[in-house]
Parts: sequence; C-alpha cells; structure tokens
Amino acid sequence: MHILHYNIKFEDSEFGTVYVRFDTRCRQFRSEFDNDRLLIRAPQKYEVDFFVQLVNSNREQLRDLRERTNKFESQAKAKRKNIDFNFSVDADHFSFKIVADNTTISLKRTLDNNTLPNKVSYVLHLPESIDCDEPSKQRWLQTVFEKALEEAAVRILLNIISELSQKSGLQFESFKSGHALSRWGSCNRLSRIPKTFGPKRGFAVVDLGEPTQEETYKHNIIISAYVMLMPDHLIKSVILHELTHTRYMDHSPAFHQTVDTLDRAILGKSEAECEKELNSFQLPFHKL
Repeated sequence: MHILHYNIKFEDSEFGTVYVRFDTRCRQFRSEFDNDRLLIRAPQKYEVDFFVQLVNSNREQLRDLRERTNKFESQAKAKRKNIDFNFSVDADHFSFKIVADNTTISLKRTLDNNTLPNKVSYVLHLPESIDCDEPSKQRWLQTVFEKALEEAAVRILLNIISELSQKSGLQFESFKSGHALSRWGSCNRLSRIPKTFGPKRGFAVVDLGEPTQEETYKHNIIISAYVMLMPDHLIKSVILHELTHTRYMDHSPAFHQTVDTLDRAILGKSEAECEKELNSFQLPFHKL
C-alpha cells in the first residue's frame, strides 16, 4: 500500500501520521509499517474516531509489529550492497554491469533490436583504482545507474504500454518515465476537453463494457524507471493498474475488479498475486 493511496489520515502521539485505506478486498483489518509509518487497510468505511480507538486498543500489538518490521528491514538493508565491480543486474528488459578498464571511463549501451528493442544492456567501464565504496564515488555510480534505467525505460516502456493499451482497450494520450520510489506509477487527466472520438476496443482481449465518463478524457501515464528492475509480468501489472485509471480515477471496487480481470486475462495472475510480489520487491543496491 502506497501512502499516496490513502482515504483518511490522523495523528497519533506515538506512531505519528497514521494512514488508512478502505479496501473491500480485505476480510479483516490489516496493519503494516512502511518506513516507520503506520498503514491500515479497512474492509469498509469508518469514521476517523473508530481508527483512533482501534490504534489505542491495539497499541501493544502495533509496537511489536513495528519492532519486527524494523528488524526485518534492517536485515534486508544489510543484505543490499553498493554498486561496485561485483554488482550486476540482469532483468527481463534491462541489464547492467561494471568491468575494469584502465584505459577509459565510459558507459556502453547495446540493444537487442534497434527498431523495437525488448532489452537494453549497459556496461560501465571503470579503472580498477576507483574506490566504489567512497560515498562521493558511490553517489556518482548510483546516478549513472539511474540515468541508464531512465534511458532504458524511455526506449522500452512505451512499446509495452502501447501493447497493453491495445489488449485492454484502455487508451492513453502520452507517457513519461519518472524516478519515484514511493509509487511505481501514476495517471493524470491532461484536460477536461473530451476526446473527439470515444475509445476503440477492436483489439481488446477483454470486454470491459461501455466506456465510462472518465474514458472520454485524455490521460498521461507516468511509470517509474525503477520498474525496469522487475520481471516482465510485474512491469505489466503496474502499467495495467495505471491504464485502468483512465477508466476509473479512484480505487473503487469497480477499479480493482477491472485490474484483476485484466491481470488474469493478460498476465495469468490475479491482482492480489501481483500486488504481493510488488510489495516484496527491493532495490538490488543500498540507495544513498
């Protein structure tokens, strides 16, 4: 659960800002900590006072949950490494590695297909004398890595979004690559000027029914370049989630039902299965 997807929030003297999201897929209340922030999922709508009382009556259990979460995150962080000569990434659509080269400092890119590339590979050549663990050098290496991710995202993601737009029948106006870690994507309405023609669903693999009012507007989709580190089906899950926002701008039951329908039809997995994998995804390096 991203904190930007909450329905209500309130302040607690011990846990700070508490974020609550109403989720009809939940059969019971669920609590979790993300970067020491308390997030609560609720199966139905309640007033703020209800959640204040819920936190007060479960304070000991929440303290224990926060302690266990912090311990797990510390262990996970310890396992992450700096970007150095032993660092490499080989994802479905992106690869990156560093090789020792005392003659030059350069970043070389190769495409598996110059017309419609499906994977972009980078090799960074560095002198062996560079101390990758020195903070300023590590920040520079992370910047180079992230720039490579962003460049690869621009080359790869538009093709994937266009393919999924055709399969889902959900249209978008424009695409932009972002670099957020707090959320994998977003969908923004560009204007309140309706499209000249309604959505065309001629190639869709799923019948979503009549277009909603939201679908008569143009939308821009932003996808974080960090999804390039994910397997193909998770990238597509993120994109289908954002494409569905061109039909429903909220996170209503109808929205989640549509996402689940598309995920099952196109990816062979449920929305819940994809979300579980997304929630467990971690960067392969310790970000400074």
